Amino acid sequence: MARASLKYEPVRFNLAQIQSIARGFERGLTQFRAAPVFACAILRDHFHLVIGRCRYDVRRFAGRLKGAATKQLLADGLHPFQRLVLPDGSRPSPWSVKPWVVYCDSVDDMLRDIPYVERNPVKAGLGPQEWSFVALYVPQER
Repeated sequence: MARASLKYEPVRFNLAQIQSIARGFERGLTQFRAAPVFACAILRDHFHLVIGRCRYDVRRFAGRLKGAATKQLLADGLHPFQRLVLPDGSRPSPWSVKPWVVYCDSVDDMLRDIPYVERNPVKAGLGPQEWSFVALYVPQER
């Protein structure tokens, strides 16, 4: 039923698109300077981030990063809907409307979630991912 309700075909990012998304994230993170990123996994149909305290509402921040990634995909000629132009000249978004947000409320949460995110690309058959915008998490005193 969920698939039947989609307006467009489900997106499956290839390796070049994943690299483009990472460049978009890096640009967005540099521009917005909203939160440090402690883990990032960009998978074929979604991404995971573990971030520190954010200057913005986390949903708004996720939206800005998705927008930066979309701009990069377009600039690189890799947007999944590159050939599908809407009446206003834009392309359909490859992202879901609302992000799935899980809050890390403690050092223990961070120490659990960072490795989880880091294992995701390996588990998905993409191999380990290392991104220049990911910072080392140093736990504060408990």
